[in-house]
Parts: sequence; structure tokens; C-alpha cells
Amino acid sequence: MLRTVRSFALLVSLLVSFGCGSDVQPADPSLVQSERSLVDVGYMTGVTVDEHGQLFVLTRDGVLMEEVDGAWTIRFRARTGATFEDVVSLGEGRFALTTIDMGFELDVATGELTQHFCYLPDDDIREEDPPQTPIPTSELARAVTFDHETGLLYAQPQTVQQTDGLGTFSEVASFDRVTGTELEFRNLGDASFSAGGMVVLGRGEAGTTLLAADGSMLHTIVFETGAKRAVLDLSSLGIEDVAGMAIDSGRGVLHVLDQRGTRPMHIALDLALLRAEL
Repeated sequence: MLRTVRSFALLVSLLVSFGCGSDVQPADPSLVQSERSLVDVGYMTGVTVDEHGQLFVLTRDGVLMEEVDGAWTIRFRARTGATFEDVVSLGEGRFALTTIDMGFELDVATGELTQHFCYLPDDDIREEDPPQTPIPTSELARAVTFDHETGLLYAQPQTVQQTDGLGTFSEVASFDRVTGTELEFRNLGDASFSAGGMVVLGRGEAGTTLLAADGSMLHTIVFETGAKRAVLDLSSLGIEDVAGMAIDSGRGVLHVLDQRGTRPMHIALDLALLRAEL
């Protein structure tokens, strides 16, 4: 069921609770254009919009679904047994999907899923090497996005211990869209940071600004410097744990996938109002 704006009383209470001891403001409920439950489509890990404005969602076990006439139609089902973390449209029926240690390219027309990029670059690619640990580690990237103007893929890999999932290092990385070649890896200086969703917000004098969500908190990341800053708390909108984000510039919407246990929610935010709050 669609819901547009939450109550004024809720906003007031949240403003009071966030007003002391925090310089990160709560998001205004007027940002919300609509929200609905996706409870019938499984455990969701990603959302994306293609060049035609079509909405796609990805499940943890690698099922890609497209919204057609208000219903979800399966476009691809992975048979690798891998856990899939995020998805982004590359255009022309192609998508990038992330799993542990690597990213794949999917051609929906043929059903071909091929390894395309990796979060384990040569040492000279990384701005800084992860700390050494006796415990085996993996690279977990829960967020991937694509800049159609520059042809660059961006992911947010976090080095995690295989025994307990504890983060020991966190980066943001760029890859060549065509070849999948690792280009640059920037240390974010926060080992616990693990974005559930990420989009390209824009480009300016400082460089390319990414918008990344960790839990309910939105952060801006300037890729060229790795500078990260918390800018907006989405918990005032009822959002608990962002599992995916996508921009639909044509409709002026930021799509947010909020994974609330077994009750995922799709929330559409007004992009113009959001940029004003940032």
C-alpha cells in the first residue's frame, strides 16, 4: 500500500531526539513520495533503474526481477549458489552484480553471467594496503553503482574476517566499465563502514561525489579524496537498513530498498528535495 507523508507528531519527536548531541539532521518526511512492502519477493539486496526507467530488484540468491504493470517478472535466476549483494543497470539489458570478492556482468537477453571485476587488486592500485591479520579475510561489496557519463563503475568493498564478519578495512573503488580493470581504491578511514546502497550524486571541482547509505545514515563520499561525511539520517522516515539505492533522473526519484528482516520496503524519495536537504 502506498503511503506518502508521515505524521507531523513523529517529525517533531524525532527532531527533539536528534537535536542534541548530533550534527546530522533527520530527513524531512516530505521527502517520501511513496512506499510499499516487497514481502512477497524474497530477501532483497539491490535495486536499480535502467535507461528506460524500468525498476529492477535483486534477491540475495540472485533472482533479478523487473516491475511490469505493477507486478514483478523474473528476468534472471542465478544457479551459482553465490550470495548476491547489489545490482546496477549498465544499459542495453546488461547489469553489474556483486558477490564476495568479485563482480559479475549479466546479459539478460542471453542469460550469460560472467566474472567482470574484482575487489582484490594489485598492491600498486590500492591507496593503502589492508592491515595484516592471522584470520582469513574476504572482500564484501554490498553497494555498486555506475556513472553512465564517465563509463566508470564504483563499488564499496569492505575487508571482513571470514570467521565473524568483522570489518578490518573499508574502501571505495573504481573500475573500467568495458574491461572491468581495477583503476583506483581509496581508503575511507573507517573499517566498520559498509554501504548497503550507493549512487553517483554528481561531479564538481572537488571530484565525483557518491551518496552511500550505511544502515539508515546517508554519507557523501568524494571519490578522488576518499573524504566521507554523514549528511542525513533516514531513520526519521522509518528506514532501518538501506539494502540498495538507485536514481531515476527522469522521474526525479531516489529509490531506496529498506531491508527490515523479512519485510523489505521500497521507498521513493523526491530527488530534488533530497538534494536540497543535503
